[in-house]
Amino acid sequence: MNILIADKYPHVRKSLMHALKNIEAIKEVCEVSNITELLKKLNSFKPDTIILDWDFIGDLTKDILTLLKTTNLYHIIVLSSKEEFKEEVLCFGADCFISKSDPPEILYKAIDNLININNRFALGHSLKNKEKKRFNK
Repeated sequence: MNILIADKYPHVRKSLMHALKNIEAIKEVCEVSNITELLKKLNSFKPDTIILDWDFIGDLTKDILTLLKTTNLYHIIVLSSKEEFKEEVLCFGADCFISKSDPPEILYKAIDNLININNRFALGHSLKNKEKKRFNK
């Protein structure tokens, strides 16, 4: 799994990078601090999951989240220091909301859940392909 961290605060990005470095299923973690970098990295890095600060680019963050979810290419975990945004974040399509005050274990569990979803999808896709081959003989 490749993860892209999008947060304007360097200390948050560094903390997340540190927290994620020991998760075995994560291949690579990349970070961006602004919308221009985010758009470039989406093409070059090809993340599976994006960890997005809800205040990344102010009110436009909602538009970015909606756009990212319509592509159906990414899992999105939204971070915020304001718990009251949880319902709104989920309504805009985030897969998960995590408060910045939550312990790292909450993030680990969210990523583990996304990994399990990816594994179930891959297994299902693999089984469908095997069934197609069996019936096409």
